[in-house]
Amino acid sequence: MKKFYIIFILNLFLFQGFCQSTFELLIDNNHDEYPFEVIQTGHGDYFLVAASREDYTSSFYTQILHISQDGEILDTTELHNSDGDCIMYNLLQTGENSMVAVGERKHAGAASDLWYIGFDTSLLVQWEKTYEVDGDWIKFIRSFISQNGLIISGITHAWTSSPSYSRLLFQKISLTGDSIYGKYDDWGTNRICFDLLEMDTIYLVFTSGYSSYPGGEIVTLLQNFTIVSIDSIPHRFGNTLTAKNRDTSSYFLTGTFRLNSHNCIGIEHLTRTHQEISFSYTSDPDVDDYGGADQSMDIFSPDTLYTAGTMNIDAYNPYYSTNQSWYCLNNFDSSLNLRWTRHFGGDAYYVLRYILATYDGGALLSGTKYDAGQPDKKLDIYIVKVDSCGLITEIESELHSSQQRMIIYPNPVHETIHLFIPDFFHGHSSSLFNQGNVLLQVYNLFGQKILERNIKPDEKKVDLNVFGWPAGMYCFILWYKGQAMAMKKVVVQ
Repeated sequence: MKKFYIIFILNLFLFQGFCQSTFELLIDNNHDEYPFEVIQTGHGDYFLVAASREDYTSSFYTQILHISQDGEILDTTELHNSDGDCIMYNLLQTGENSMVAVGERKHAGAASDLWYIGFDTSLLVQWEKTYEVDGDWIKFIRSFISQNGLIISGITHAWTSSPSYSRLLFQKISLTGDSIYGKYDDWGTNRICFDLLEMDTIYLVFTSGYSSYPGGEIVTLLQNFTIVSIDSIPHRFGNTLTAKNRDTSSYFLTGTFRLNSHNCIGIEHLTRTHQEISFSYTSDPDVDDYGGADQSMDIFSPDTLYTAGTMNIDAYNPYYSTNQSWYCLNNFDSSLNLRWTRHFGGDAYYVLRYILATYDGGALLSGTKYDAGQPDKKLDIYIVKVDSCGLITEIESELHSSQQRMIIYPNPVHETIHLFIPDFFHGHSSSLFNQGNVLLQVYNLFGQKILERNIKPDEKKVDLNVFGWPAGMYCFILWYKGQAMAMKKVVVQ
């Protein structure tokens, strides 16, 4: 039986005309579950596709979940295949009340089908179409809706008898599932289509396996899927590649790459001909970071970019590790200056799969949580929705006792504010405060950092002069080793 845990708070201010909501949602049951793509409708609700199975020997089936902007599961539907696995990788919104799921339907001992299903927002099936592919295993699918209203899919497929030998199929489909045109590429070792991008009259395919050099490649295709060129990706991004258009002449690309023997999450701004305009990355020198397995970047506006992934990934056991890990979320401006980084998790093994920039300027992260201490030993779905400051607003959750709450007064404030440090920190040795472990940060409504300072072991109260600060709302956050332990909103008059 499913259990849904929701922590929710509605912000008391407006952002770009949308009321910001934040929540955490843990879908905990006795199945293994892998979330894939998430979309947000014009009404603010979310739809998510996930693959589920009872145990390692059973077949996958697909769930589609309708989640409110407050984090409440409103409806679900399931897709089953009596002949084998049924996995929907992509979800595309095709109209105000319609969407298309794109995935795989397996057949025992035979080639798989590429499966397109049309739904309405009540999760009722409107139509479905299948097309056989030359392989019995579809490894990954990326799809988007083109400027002329067609579904463009890049499908990576192989035979399970030789799983490392794969090739790509590019397909054009109408919004009602009718095949327009398709073309296979050649077979190659470990070829995979991570993402697709349309730029005027060409498609850019972000792949690996086209050369023996480390890192991935950018394959340029004409609209009939003829290869024009194959170029190496700057900085050798090699996995978890996600691309988004900046304008008609340039784009952003994120991916995982090696730096000083560790994996990092990089982001670069490239011209249409793949020349670097700017580059940045985030990493922890002691652990491996890995971009989102299905999407590692999304854009809210030209000056607000999010990248996301997993901090402390276990490369040898990527989903069922006994390590502790975190979702990591980064916010950049258009010049790729890092504004802030947030982490979520740490009490179990988390793997980020998807990042979605939401209409209110915040972001939604979805992925898996594995707790080796739980008896069922299964993967749960963990979703966190944050506001434009990267915060789960006003939440001091069950991880934090009431003794950890910050006390701030006066609020509203005009000149001097007094902040009392929670007793939790002073119940530990002074080593807790070493190397900036305990940090106070203040952000304005637009996610810009206004103040940052370390908290000393003997500081039980901090007095701050806010005279001259622009009037408005500010977020005061107390961090311990990268985890937000307490947060308060303060109004400066």
